[in-house]
Amino acid sequence: MNLSSKSELLSGPGSEAAPGSEGVAATSRYHTHARPEMLTFVPASARRILDVGCGAGVFAETLKRREPAAEVWGVEPDAVAHAKSTQVLDHALHGYFEPGIGLPEAYFDAIVFNDSLEHFPDHRPALHLARRLLTPGGVLVASVPNVRYWPHFKHYLFEADWRYEDEGIRDHTHLRFFTRRSLVRSLQEAGFEVLRVEGINPCGRTRLRQRLARWLLPSGMQDMLYLQFAVTARAGAMSSASMGARQQPAQHDRGQQP
Repeated sequence: MNLSSKSELLSGPGSEAAPGSEGVAATSRYHTHARPEMLTFVPASARRILDVGCGAGVFAETLKRREPAAEVWGVEPDAVAHAKSTQVLDHALHGYFEPGIGLPEAYFDAIVFNDSLEHFPDHRPALHLARRLLTPGGVLVASVPNVRYWPHFKHYLFEADWRYEDEGIRDHTHLRFFTRRSLVRSLQEAGFEVLRVEGINPCGRTRLRQRLARWLLPSGMQDMLYLQFAVTARAGAMSSASMGARQQPAQHDRGQQP
């Protein structure tokens, strides 16, 4: 179970956690989450994959174990995590996910945002950039925190508060908040066709408690059981002018900073 907490935002400088702050330990933990629950959302046929906010490259390592021939790229703004990711990824770029970082357009079969979209001041440019980087028919895979998650919902409904924390849905570095519906709408407005969306990491420590919670909640509130939502969405067709020819990747050595 993971909600990303990064010391630097993925979309711009100036948001580093202060040395010695309470969030540093949480940040380092989140850079090493394997996220096995997200593996099934990435098509097994994908051979060129970009992991945005790749951390130390642990999820990329999982992808490579499943398909050793996969070419996995990563973008990570945290210097320490990026240095670790260079040992795993084929191309590890240190920086922010923005047009100037030097990623090849119309090149990737899948682009992954594992709990990273919520760190952007505006997630829409990131979605549009991802669409340009995907091959025709390529997919975007993402997980986002569920702002309607029941334990979080109770906090602001009954305590009348919104207390930011070092980790979790109310993480200090979260700038965007999503429901299932708003996630789907954001992707559709960016030109994606949503193929699959599911709640992941349900509340309740046992399956019996999870079944009881599903039985008690009305159908319109079932989404509140899940800490996150995971989605696979296919890039819609782009005009020939905006797509251009499929580019070859820039010549980045393994782990070389652009």
